[in-house]
Amino acid sequence: MNVSRPARLGAVAVAGALSALSLAGCIGDGYSYFRHTAGPSLTYFKLPQGWHTFDQSEILKAQGQTQSSFPGASWSIAFNGAPRATVSGVFSDHNAYPTGEVRVRQLVAQEQDTYSLSDLRAELLGVDPLSTSTTTTPTKGTYDVLSYNVLEKANGYHGMHMVVDLVSPGSPTFRLNQVALLDAYSDEVYVLGIGCNTTCYQRNSGVINAIVSSWAVKQQ
Repeated sequence: MNVSRPARLGAVAVAGALSALSLAGCIGDGYSYFRHTAGPSLTYFKLPQGWHTFDQSEILKAQGQTQSSFPGASWSIAFNGAPRATVSGVFSDHNAYPTGEVRVRQLVAQEQDTYSLSDLRAELLGVDPLSTSTTTTPTKGTYDVLSYNVLEKANGYHGMHMVVDLVSPGSPTFRLNQVALLDAYSDEVYVLGIGCNTTCYQRNSGVINAIVSSWAVKQQ
């Protein structure tokens, strides 16, 4: 899911897994339920049954990276709603099916003192689409933020939810729905991003909104 020319969704550090993903169950509503434990936090979400998922090692291999390439500890899962999905298809500019990633990333010491909402917005895109300093060249495209909300959750979790279009010359407009939280101690970042081209997004808006609404981070 290549949401910009300079930075891919999933291209940010995804080092060693904190814990294994577990399937919480399928309860007959057409969705599979997932959860991930990282320290005191529990992240959970749902995906339509039949969607393909790819673990962190598959994501890194598709990007030509290894887990030892990055500091800190993190976990991620990519997903793709295409009938014949591949992990490389998750990082395509021309997605005609919803694709995305859920990520839990531990901040390294150098990040903890300065990590901000701007960094949270840039976690998947590689740039902050609300920053006036974000460059918009013909090769990088331009960002159009359609909606933006600051989030304050229980136990100090805080972050944002945004829907943003990436408009690139010669490519379909890509729409990303991203929700992200930072814990109260600035130790870990929790992100879900899902998107596809705008025609696909409009066609699948109900499913996309259901996935985003299901994503939650809670203290155990």
